[in-house]
Amino acid sequence: MPKTNGQYQAKSFFVRVLTDDGLITGVSNFNSDFSVTPEEAFFQIPAGFIYEITELQITVGAASKIDQLDYGDIAPAGINNGIDIRAAIGGADISLLQKIIMNNNDLVNFGGSISSQVVDFAGTSDTITTSFNAAAFTPGIIDSSLRLNGDRGDRIRVVLNDDFSSLNLHEFFIRGWV
Repeated sequence: MPKTNGQYQAKSFFVRVLTDDGLITGVSNFNSDFSVTPEEAFFQIPAGFIYEITELQITVGAASKIDQLDYGDIAPAGINNGIDIRAAIGGADISLLQKIIMNNNDLVNFGGSISSQVVDFAGTSDTITTSFNAAAFTPGIIDSSLRLNGDRGDRIRVVLNDDFSSLNLHEFFIRGWV
C-alpha cells in the first residue's frame, strides 16, 4: 500500500464497464455495426486519481452456437479489423496486445491468463467470457497492474471497427484498485 505522510493509505477495489462516453452513463453493449464508423469502448481516468487495472474482461454473447474461428458467432469473413485493446499513457497511445483479436480462439489464447469460459444456453446459443491479466499483456510497461493516471489524461479503450450487430451481448469490463 502507498504511504501518505507516513500513514498507509487504503485502496478500494473497483469494477467498471467500458462505455461509449467513458462514464457509467454511456452505452455499454457494443452489439452494433461499426464497420463504417469505428467506435470505442473506454474509461477515462478521472483527474486526481490513479487506477491500477489488474484485469480486463470481454463478454461476447452469441445468438447461436460458436466455433473457435468465429468471433462470437460471426463467421471469419465478417471480421475484418478485429478488437484492438489500447491505452493512452502519458500522451502515448499504446497497443496492449501483440495481436488484434480476430476470433474466439484469440480470446481464449490471450485471455487464459485469468480465465476463459463458454456458457451454453439450452444448446441454442453460447456466451464466451475471457479475462485478461493486465500485467501479462503489457511487458516492460508495468509490474503487476496497468497504472493509469487521470492527471495525465490516461485512459483504456477498446477499438471496434466491424459489424457486431448479430451479437446478443458485447461488453468490456475492467477491475483493479483505486
